[in-house]
Amino acid sequence: MTLIAVSAWDYDAPPAPRPADEEWIDRLTALQILTRHGDVEAEAQARAWLAADPAARTVWDTVAEVCGHAADTR
Repeated sequence: MTLIAVSAWDYDAPPAPRPADEEWIDRLTALQILTRHGDVEAEAQARAWLAADPAARTVWDTVAEVCGHAADTR
């Protein structure tokens, strides 16, 4: 793991990477499975999450690619 120390005053610093917290990835993957099987509540939750979180969108698209289906929630 690489840790990046960035001063709050260093505006040219790259954003710190998001930690790979398995819990949020597991939750997102569960929503994707439920959405894939027609759960409209899960789809609504996923749409809201993906609209607000680019990292979640990346994970969603990666899971869709690995599982061999299109990213259902755009």
